Amino acid sequence: MAALEENIHVSNSDVLEFTKVNGNLKCVQWLKEKNNHVENKPVEMAYHRSLEKLLSEKKILQKSISRANGKQNFENFLSNSFLMPKAKLCLRVSKISSTKSVTIHDDLKQKSLLLNKAELEVSNLNEKLNESIDKLDSSENKLSKCKLNLKRTKAREQYSSSKVKILESQMVPRETEISCCQEKDNIIFELKKSLKEKDKTICELKINCDYLEGVVQDIDKAQRTLTVFDVKSRKYTTILKQCIYELLQHNVSAAKVNPVIKSVLSLVNVQPNALPAKSTILDMNLQRLCLSQKHLAEVFSAEKNTTLLTDETSKFGNKFMGFEASDSKGNLWVLGLRDIETKSAEDTLKVLKEILQDLNEISDSVDNSVSKDILKHISATLSDRAATEVKFNNLLESYRAEILPLVYANFDQFSDQEKRSVENLCNFFCGLHSLVNFAVAAQSSITEVEKGIFNGPGPIFDKSFLKECEPGTCRLVRTASKAFASGSGADEKSGCQGPFREYIKDFLKEKKNYMHYPLNHIGVLDSISCLKMHLQFIF
Repeated sequence: MAALEENIHVSNSDVLEFTKVNGNLKCVQWLKEKNNHVENKPVEMAYHRSLEKLLSEKKILQKSISRANGKQNFENFLSNSFLMPKAKLCLRVSKISSTKSVTIHDDLKQKSLLLNKAELEVSNLNEKLNESIDKLDSSENKLSKCKLNLKRTKAREQYSSSKVKILESQMVPRETEISCCQEKDNIIFELKKSLKEKDKTICELKINCDYLEGVVQDIDKAQRTLTVFDVKSRKYTTILKQCIYELLQHNVSAAKVNPVIKSVLSLVNVQPNALPAKSTILDMNLQRLCLSQKHLAEVFSAEKNTTLLTDETSKFGNKFMGFEASDSKGNLWVLGLRDIETKSAEDTLKVLKEILQDLNEISDSVDNSVSKDILKHISATLSDRAATEVKFNNLLESYRAEILPLVYANFDQFSDQEKRSVENLCNFFCGLHSLVNFAVAAQSSITEVEKGIFNGPGPIFDKSFLKECEPGTCRLVRTASKAFASGSGADEKSGCQGPFREYIKDFLKEKKNYMHYPLNHIGVLDSISCLKMHLQFIF
C-alpha cells in the first residue's frame, strides 16, 4: 500500500503544469486516474473544487511573492503534494433491498452527475468570460494609445499649418525680390567703380611718396640749417624760447642750454643758424618769471575757495619764505619765493604784500584788483605749528578785513555774523613736525632706560662712534644703516653695500621691496617703518 501511495504522489507544480497544457477538464480526468486506487472514490465535482482552490492559492502567493519570505512560500507551495479530494462517507446510504430505494439512489446519482456537468460548464464559461474581459481590457488600452497618438498627430498638424501660414505671410513677392537684387547689383557696381578709382589714387600716392623720399634723402645728405633767429628783427623765434623755457624747467643751467640744443639737433643732421648767449638765456628766465606771474594774474585770481600755504627755510645762511596756493580742483600754484629778513609775522605779511603788488603791476590792473581778488578768494591757510605762523594768520585776517569792504559793494549791509563768516579763515597746521620732534623725547627716554639696565652709560667698544646724548640703540641703527643700506643717507665710501645687496636680494623678492626715499621727514619715517618690518623677519 505504501508503494502504491509513492507511485500516485502528485505535486502541486505537476498539477499546475498539466492544467496549463491540457486544460481543467483533462486535468480532472488525469487526477481521477491517479486516484483510481481509492475504495471510496470522490465525485468529479470534488476534483473541480480542489483544482479551483489550488489555482486561487497560486494567484494569492504570486501576488505576495515580492514580500518578505514570499518567494520561499511560493516554492514550498509548488513542492508540496496535491491533496486529493476524499469521498464524503456521511452522505452514503446503506444498501436497501427494496426496489424503490434503488430507484431513488439512481435518480440522485444521475442528478448529481448532471449538476457536476453543469458546474463544469459554468466554470468553463467563467474562464472564457475572464479571457474575454482580458482581451477587452487590452483592446481598451490599445484604443486609448491610438487616441493619444491621434491627438498628438492633430496637434503637430495644427502647429505645422500655423507655421506654414506665418512663412507664407513673410514671403517677399517675386517682383520685390527682383528689384532688391537689381539695387544690390547697382551698389556692387558702384563699389567696384570706387575701388578702381581708389586703387588709381593709391598708385599716384605711391609715386609721390617715392619722389618725396628721394627728396628727403637728398636733403639728409646735405646738412640743413634751422632758422631760430630772425636777422631782420634781431629776435629769436617763439619755438626756441619755448624750448629754452622747458630746459630751464628741467633744471638745465643757463650755461648748458646751448650744448643740449646742439646735441639734440645733431640727431637729425640739423644745425641752428644762431643760439643765444648765457646772458640772453638768463633774460629769458626772467621772461619766464614774468609769464608765470601774468598767468597767475589772469587765471589764478579767478579761482575761488583757495588755500594759502606758507613755509620758511634757510639756505647758505639766508632765510627764504615760500608762498603757494591750492585751488578747489587740487592744483598747486607758486605765488613766489623771496628773501626774508626775519621769520616774524610782520615780515611774512610784508613779503606777501610785495608778491601781490608785483602781480598787480604785471597785469596793469586798476585799483589793485588782482591782489584784492586773490585775498578775497582765500578761505584757508596751511602752515607749521610755529608761533610766528599763528600770528601771521591773525595779521592776514586783519588785512583781509580791511580789503573786503573794498571788494564787496554791499559789505556794509551784511550782518555781523555774515561779516565774520567772510572774514574768518580756516587755519590748518601740519602735525608732522610734532611727530618728528617726538624723536628727541624718545632718545632721552632710551638713554635713561639704558642707564638703568647697565647701572650707568651703556658699553661701547669703539668710542669714536660715540656721540653726545645718543643712546646705544640709536647708535646701532645708525651704524647698521651706514654699513648695509644703499642710497640716500648711507656712507657710500665704506661699508659693504654691494655684498649685502646680493645677500638680501632673494629675501626682498619674497617680501615687500625696500624703497629709497629722499632724505626728508616723510622719507625718514617711511624708511624706518620698512626697516622695522624687515628686521622682524631677519632676526
